[in-house]
Amino acid sequence: MLLEVCVDSLASARAAIAGGADRLELCSALLAGGLTPYTELLRQIRHESDVAVRCLMRPRAGDFLYMPEEIEMMCAQITELRSAGANGFVIGCLNPDGTLAPQPHGWQRPPMVLGSPYTAPLMYLPTHCKPTATPPPLELIPC
Repeated sequence: MLLEVCVDSLASARAAIAGGADRLELCSALLAGGLTPYTELLRQIRHESDVAVRCLMRPRAGDFLYMPEEIEMMCAQITELRSAGANGFVIGCLNPDGTLAPQPHGWQRPPMVLGSPYTAPLMYLPTHCKPTATPPPLELIPC
């Protein structure tokens, strides 16, 4: 069994690793439901540990319907976080009707994050969400 712990600080990452975490889900603003983490925090964790880290990609609190500008920002953040040592990403997107989107509407850029694991954070999605598709591997989500 894999133990993944959600962390939002160097102190919580240290505690999770000391407690036996196999993987970290790195976020910021957990009180807001979790947002994209700071690249420098990932660098600090990487300086101390090689535990697997997946970064939450969520540009703001609220719904999971993203504007094109937010998608562009997430693409840039994925590139930065990957270069800082992220092993994968946690991305959740909805269609306007509340169904789970296999990729954010409007992602049309060429792939830049090939080979990184991808997780859809179903626990963050509204209860009325109807998962209609299995999330694709990240290489199918152009960014």
